[in-house]
Amino acid sequence: MNAKLTFSFAASIIVLGFFANIAKADDLSGGDLDAMHSTYKANQARFARDYIGRKFSATIPFYSITESAFYRGTYQVGFGPADSFLSEVDCSISDRSVIDKITDWNKGDQITLSGTVKDHVMGAVVLDKCTFP
Repeated sequence: MNAKLTFSFAASIIVLGFFANIAKADDLSGGDLDAMHSTYKANQARFARDYIGRKFSATIPFYSITESAFYRGTYQVGFGPADSFLSEVDCSISDRSVIDKITDWNKGDQITLSGTVKDHVMGAVVLDKCTFP
């Protein structure tokens, strides 16, 4: 009986470890941005297949915040090097408490963010459900 229990326990740990590794493999970071941008330039369908829906987390410089021309109270928040022409990562934020937090940021501040890859627009990876832990 103990051998069966030990085997079941070991099998459970192996299965859980396998699924934990799958979840980690889906996470993207700031180190993946160059590959994401080049994949989009080379083949947009491949970008969609390889990146959309995956979790992205990074600590990168705050670039800008601008209010949407179409939706009052919604802001486009960009992240990337201060000396670049456009941001590298964009989030759309309408939560007032998050916007209040962002008003204290300055261009170039290192910000930790997380979100789900939604699209790639005008040279920026667009994230959905952005959080700033």
